[in-house]
Amino acid sequence: MWFMLLPLVFVLGLGAFIGWRILFIIGVLALIGLLWLIHRARTVPTAERIWLAGATPPRKTEKKPTALRVYTGNRWKRRILELPAGENLCLTGPGAAGFARWVVGQALLYGQGYLSPKNLEPWQAVKTENDKDKLEIRVLAPQDAPACSDHQVALVIAESPPSWAQRIMYLKAKRGRLGEAWFASLKIALEANPSELALAEPDPGESLPRVVGSDLLGEVTPEAITTRWNAPADGLTTTLGFTGEGTPWVLDLVSEGPHALVAGTTGAGKSELLTTWLLGLALQYSPVDLRFILIDYKGGAAFGELERLPHVHGVLTDLQPRLTARALQSLQAFLKARETELARVCARDTDHYFHLTGKRLARVMIVVDEFRALAMDHPEVMENLIRLATHGRSLGLHLILATQKPGGIVNGQILANANLRIALRVRTGADSSDVLGDSRAAKLPAIPGRLYWEGLSEGLAQAAWCGSGSWVTETVGIIKEAWGGFQENFPTATTSKLPEIWLPELPDSRTAPPGAFALTDWPQLGSQQWREPQGLFGIFGNPGTGRTTSLLTLAVGEAIQAHQLVIVSPTPQHFANLVAADPRERVVFSPEDLWQLDRLAVLATEGNLEGVAVLLDRADLVADAFERISPGQGNKRLEGFLSGAGAGGYRVAFSAPLSVGRSSWGTLASERFVLMPRDTVDLHTGGIEAVGTRMRLAEVLPSTVAPGRGVWQFDGTCVEAQVGLPSSARAVTSSSPLESRGLSQLLAELPRDLGPADIPQFENAVTLGWASERNDWATFSPQRYWQVEDAAVLRGLVSQLKREYRRLGYVIQDAESYEVEQNKGKTLLVVSNSEHNQSNLRNFWESFEKMLNFDVTILELVSPGTFSKNLTKLPPRFAISRTNILALSKSAEVRHRLASSFQTDPETLRKLQVTTNFPAIFSDEKGLSPLLFPKSNVRHLT
Repeated sequence: MWFMLLPLVFVLGLGAFIGWRILFIIGVLALIGLLWLIHRARTVPTAERIWLAGATPPRKTEKKPTALRVYTGNRWKRRILELPAGENLCLTGPGAAGFARWVVGQALLYGQGYLSPKNLEPWQAVKTENDKDKLEIRVLAPQDAPACSDHQVALVIAESPPSWAQRIMYLKAKRGRLGEAWFASLKIALEANPSELALAEPDPGESLPRVVGSDLLGEVTPEAITTRWNAPADGLTTTLGFTGEGTPWVLDLVSEGPHALVAGTTGAGKSELLTTWLLGLALQYSPVDLRFILIDYKGGAAFGELERLPHVHGVLTDLQPRLTARALQSLQAFLKARETELARVCARDTDHYFHLTGKRLARVMIVVDEFRALAMDHPEVMENLIRLATHGRSLGLHLILATQKPGGIVNGQILANANLRIALRVRTGADSSDVLGDSRAAKLPAIPGRLYWEGLSEGLAQAAWCGSGSWVTETVGIIKEAWGGFQENFPTATTSKLPEIWLPELPDSRTAPPGAFALTDWPQLGSQQWREPQGLFGIFGNPGTGRTTSLLTLAVGEAIQAHQLVIVSPTPQHFANLVAADPRERVVFSPEDLWQLDRLAVLATEGNLEGVAVLLDRADLVADAFERISPGQGNKRLEGFLSGAGAGGYRVAFSAPLSVGRSSWGTLASERFVLMPRDTVDLHTGGIEAVGTRMRLAEVLPSTVAPGRGVWQFDGTCVEAQVGLPSSARAVTSSSPLESRGLSQLLAELPRDLGPADIPQFENAVTLGWASERNDWATFSPQRYWQVEDAAVLRGLVSQLKREYRRLGYVIQDAESYEVEQNKGKTLLVVSNSEHNQSNLRNFWESFEKMLNFDVTILELVSPGTFSKNLTKLPPRFAISRTNILALSKSAEVRHRLASSFQTDPETLRKLQVTTNFPAIFSDEKGLSPLLFPKSNVRHLT
């Protein structure tokens, strides 16, 4: 008996070697494993305990069975034998009869079939009313006819299998197989009370493979793909896996849907199912017939390589919410256009359209991976998606919504639209009920791709797995290669061109067509249109946003439309080429040229700018310039100029900093363009406000920040737009009333410096320089009386006078040495500023009054203090043609003295001095005018 102590000695030795704690843990794990194996084995019943009654009852199927599904009897491997309807099974070997009783007994108790009355004993039974929806089990002899209908299955027990046997199983003799007595008692029990012993059939999922390969998608070669594309199947049909009945799971989204809801927890194979589905459809239908829009709101990497498919029109992610909103707006326009096209040919849907016209309209599939995040973070986007799906049921739009947790998100609106529902394994019965209406999906095994579906058909299926990412990448590459060849010769007669489902973003730069200003973006209408401004147009933006270039684009457009142009810009060189094309009718000057600016305002007030387009670059600088011309009136003068544009017959557009958008003159713009706004605050600063209750400024903010990109407000709406680059302007002929004289002449730039050689010479006329108020050369008849202020700044003027009179043949004499009796010809008498000369001058006047014929011109140099007094002493004969010239000064005291001398107001003189910056002012019979004359290097006037 000592050997009975060996196990104890062995355990004690092992414990001493590895440690008691580790030995205890190993023992516990071994015990757990043993209990699990025993439990697993006990789920397959044994004959001794009426094994079938102890089998684990799975969900009972209400529909008629299509196959016998029974356990083979192996308690450890739990293998399933499946015998489809219409097939036969030959059992041979010493254990054949016992195994046949085992199979038939399970089928009877599971409610899958009944023994045919045509069988021989002991396999014969009476058919009852409860057997009408079950399979008829025939037990045939080898010599019987093998015919078997689609509601029958057949078993053949033979030592030698017949030739017509479809399947053959060899059975060894095993202890425990059912005997004849047990089988007979089972038949009696079933006939007495069949409902008490009836059990549910085995889980159909037991017969499904755990993994289905991608080979069921068909041959993946460019040639095979092109062949399928040239003859696409109706609807959107593809094979996605195998059903619980052992047949391929072929799904048509058009007939089953047209929209689908997919649910599956982490690891259930939801993303793999979507990959298989999209790849399967891409292999069956060309991009001409099917377009994908992928929406991923859980990071943007869900679809991976699928984004490279030629079928993919775009990918929308949570990283680009504006692009999603834009795409949905464009989709609405796309569906509206498609609805119009179907109505044009009186078609019910896209299939009917193809039947009527022979042209295919591409179907559009929107796939949303994790729409829970979309619905919670962007409910308005989800609402728009559902609305589009409802509207697009007959227009070829399909929506697939996928989520990990449907609870609380799947509402009645989604269920009403998603006729096709696919549930992979989910965490709770409530999640399953949200999709299927019951808790089946929560009981699915942890096998990726195992699922239930409900639509036009329903069942259990195992979805195909596309393998590793390298296979997907390779397949996408093959599809792209097939598309490259297909594009060259696809049958255009039966297909329409690839649809523009949503518009691309506005380009960063594009040359504006003739007469256009900016390309406007209308995603809700599915179009981008060039437009030119109407009315008073304001462009607001910070430096570097493209203000000057925008004005140049406008200027080119105005020039092409034959408008006369006046451009006021601090950088006139930017417009030099445009003006050079027609210098007569195009004028550009800086706001620093105050005389031209003031002249422009005067012409506008007088109504002499009809048909002229005026562009003000940096209108704020123009307001500052007006302020220098008319202190305290700068903004008002600019307001008057802008507001008078319509009634005055001229057009005005201006640019200005963003900060003046709400100024008194900035608000006058009937249309405004804000360049490169960063947020809605910039839009408000630029004077743009939301119009109407449905408009949100944030929706029109440009997605791209680039020069020339901005928001255009006009006609009560706001739109994103990109200013076009200016094209070359051709010279045009103006039809304006100003054409007779020329716009450039009316707004000619004042000369800043003159030399003696610059002065033109006229016959029998004296030319002193340029008169700004006459906008011409200051020319006079030589017979007159000159009174010139004795000032150093006027030395050049006196020199010019002397040069002109010498040219005309006059003799120049000084009053100190002049004698009236010796006057023999034309004389210019220069009277310097001294008491002696002034006394001589009075004597000269008296002598000249007595002479009937004389030709003497007097140039009197007077001091500022005696100027006004001397003006009153002139004899009437000289007063008629006299010219008085004084030096202009910035001193208010001097201006008041000059105003008194010329009998005018000081403000007029200040304005003339500021606008022209000329050194002198003269008065004659035609009025006042500043005067610019050649400079001189002489030190004394005489």
